[in-house]
Amino acid sequence: MNMKKTVLAAAMCGVLAAMAARDPAGPYVWWHWLGSNVSETGIRRDMKAMGEAGIAGATIFNITAQAGTWQSRLVDSVNPALKYRNDEYWRLLLIACEEAKKNGVELGIHNCAGFSTSGGTWIDPAHAMKKVVVSSAPVGTDRADIPQPETILGFYRDIGFAEADGRIWRIGYTCTGVRSHPVPTEIEETALECDKMSVAATKLHLKNVLEPLKAHLGAHFGTTLRHMTMDSYEAGPADWTDDMREEFARRRGYDPLPFLPALGGAKVVGAEKFRRDLADTVSELYCERHYKLFREALDDCGLIWYFEPYVGPFKTADAWKYASVPMVEFWASGKPPPTSGTGIFSEEWIKTAALMKDAPIVAAEAFTALPQHAAWSMTPEKLKPYADLAFASGVNRLFLHHWVHQPFDEGLKPGMTMGWWGTHFGENQSWFEPGKEFFAYLTRCQRLLQRGVRVDPASVAEVPSGICATARRDGATTILFTANVTPKRVSGYSPFESRFTVTDEKGSRTFNPVRPDEPVAKPPEGDKAVLPLSFCYGVRCEEPWGADGNRVLAELKSLSELDDPRFKYYSGRLMYWVDVPWGKYEKELKSPTRIVLKLGRVEGLCRVKVNDVDFGVLWCNPWEVDVTRAIKGRSDHFEFEVWTTWANRMIGDELLPQDCEWGWIHSAKDDNDKPVFSGRGLSALPDFAKGIAQRTSGRVTFSTWDYFSADAKPRPSGLIGPVVLEVTHRRRGQTP
Repeated sequence: MNMKKTVLAAAMCGVLAAMAARDPAGPYVWWHWLGSNVSETGIRRDMKAMGEAGIAGATIFNITAQAGTWQSRLVDSVNPALKYRNDEYWRLLLIACEEAKKNGVELGIHNCAGFSTSGGTWIDPAHAMKKVVVSSAPVGTDRADIPQPETILGFYRDIGFAEADGRIWRIGYTCTGVRSHPVPTEIEETALECDKMSVAATKLHLKNVLEPLKAHLGAHFGTTLRHMTMDSYEAGPADWTDDMREEFARRRGYDPLPFLPALGGAKVVGAEKFRRDLADTVSELYCERHYKLFREALDDCGLIWYFEPYVGPFKTADAWKYASVPMVEFWASGKPPPTSGTGIFSEEWIKTAALMKDAPIVAAEAFTALPQHAAWSMTPEKLKPYADLAFASGVNRLFLHHWVHQPFDEGLKPGMTMGWWGTHFGENQSWFEPGKEFFAYLTRCQRLLQRGVRVDPASVAEVPSGICATARRDGATTILFTANVTPKRVSGYSPFESRFTVTDEKGSRTFNPVRPDEPVAKPPEGDKAVLPLSFCYGVRCEEPWGADGNRVLAELKSLSELDDPRFKYYSGRLMYWVDVPWGKYEKELKSPTRIVLKLGRVEGLCRVKVNDVDFGVLWCNPWEVDVTRAIKGRSDHFEFEVWTTWANRMIGDELLPQDCEWGWIHSAKDDNDKPVFSGRGLSALPDFAKGIAQRTSGRVTFSTWDYFSADAKPRPSGLIGPVVLEVTHRRRGQTP
């Protein structure tokens, strides 16, 4: 009995520790469930990893098993008993809530299957999106002889007849036929998008979304499951609803009927004004009858509504105000983000974010990536400038895209992907463990940027030229965030450096949020010497990720340049170590004022230990750390624990026998607009992934998307250097 109590107490301590570790200001993730590839053990593993990583929230998306590439199909699944919204689905969703509560993670869900936009199997053609359709005949034709215009899904209603441009026009409306996408296979032919300009259609949708959640989740609804999301609008145009003629006349002051032939190509005087008036009416109805009703219904349920209100038949300036938390999105390419012109961070993007400046929280779908950029080669260092520019634009809550649910055995890595989309987060990412430092960076930034209200940075301080900035005011405290998002030194900022300046009644403090305990200060003046650590390095890799044992490197270089294929194609964790020979640099290391270890180039993330003193993980520029307190000046021992990306091991596996069945080969465009191989999706789960056979090919990795062709070249990887010690001594006569 006492042992049981002890075990229970220990378990409770673990739960409380996990909950205490979660900072509500931390990053959220989009948690994609791919078709029927969802398992109970996978849910528990995902949630535990999120809690331990400091992920504050997760949004469930129920999407197709091979998202983003409609030509590819994954025909079987880990859990064939699971279908969208059947008993097994509700059982797993309830488990997800229980695990989220246990691990201190806020849970949310997209308002419908797929990622666009708002619909489901409960939407019939009468409640689906609608469009004007026309047919015509020469003047003098009997109206009864004018054919019925295009009719979709058997739904058609007449609006009227009008003479224009020498013809008689029969005008009506039908469904657009647009379905929610990309949804689980079993509902892809039956899930229609609802009419966003209809109160009845919106209420029908909300009823069928909310009531089953309440019924199946019980007390978790509104507590553990606290938010609902509407992703970016991808449902296409719509220009009619059942009472559009009356609403248009009431709002615009004239009957639209005589102008409707213009939508079919007729030349009608005043058509351009009519088109503008129709667009305004559509936008108003979208906002009032869909987005406003969404907000009201979710408020009544105690749910927070995250909404990406842009690029649709509505005005962003009007729509975003109905969100509990408005959202934007930004993509990552692995290169420094453009700050102006066209591209992911265009002036239009920044303008959209600026529209939301009065919202306490502005969220963003963060780091979405195309296959040519998402091929398991992203690292936190490459992602940081995108996050910094988003923060400087006013965003203060990131939803990482993506954290795909992993239904397979833990040994199958990297595992499930959202088709070809990235960036890839989650516990199967090769750098997940040290990457928690990146999550911690995002949390530190967001904790400060979620305080108070947004103000003009110029009202807080003078912002250096070329630096991106945002500012907040919280009572007597001002918070200024500044960032250099370029690879060059700008106005005293190192490449990609970010800073916070917090000013309150106690004074002002400026610090780099990457290592917040180290204030930004001018390095001590004195005589500097650079001591190369250009000795032989030991390196050790580990099974099962492609290599085992030790070897000696006469010089540091990328692992991809080594002849040994075990190292050339290695991915994951490895250890480097180097010893300063006895007596070497003893004189130079005597009584320094400061010793900085500089790693040069690192392709991955790196934990530094000097003489067994742990200096933590370095994950971005500058790759350096003050190690003064650990240096002895004789026989110093340095250890570098490095985590690389999955890319090289996956490339190496392409040289081994194929053991999976793949679909279409897809191509995309590189940065020079040239076609590039962008991979292929898994067609069927191999028996070894189902746990009913052993894998015999010798391949190390397994993923549902194959990003690499057989002729792909390995990427730079590992600790590349040069590694040096920068030692500062006081000049003779210099005051201590």
